[in-house]
Amino acid sequence: MGKEKKDLLPSLSSWSKPAIRRFREDLDSLFENMLSMFDNNSLRMFEDMQPQVSFPKVNVSETDTSYNVEVAIAGFDKEDVKLELIDNDLIIKAEKKEEKEEEKKNYLRKEISSRAFQRVVRFPCSVDAEKAQAEYKNGIITMTVDKLIEEKPCGVSIKVN
Repeated sequence: MGKEKKDLLPSLSSWSKPAIRRFREDLDSLFENMLSMFDNNSLRMFEDMQPQVSFPKVNVSETDTSYNVEVAIAGFDKEDVKLELIDNDLIIKAEKKEEKEEEKKNYLRKEISSRAFQRVVRFPCSVDAEKAQAEYKNGIITMTVDKLIEEKPCGVSIKVN
């Protein structure tokens, strides 16, 4: 015996025109209500609800003997940032927690916010972790990482035949 296929969705012809009209009006009303939420005050409310996640911009340049890295970490203090060199990876981490207390006429509101990020920059050649230097100034970390001088080149060209 074969199984019969059952249509899970009723055909539109079984809907009455008033039901379709009512459905469309309800849908239009839903969209109007959603759009009305996006006035200036509501947008600010939604911004307050968003988690503060940021991924800083990183510039990496190369010279014959070193790599130069610039990381934009506006809003973080240098004490919030941790830099690590593991093998050929530069790991940049930062975390900042803030508590804000606001008193109003009949209530007290206390908010805790936390912002954090982690970025990894992989260098194509071996680097000298012992000689790495970093400086923080005006929201930018500038770092110089020397390449390890090896007998073989850190990259090779491959000829395509």
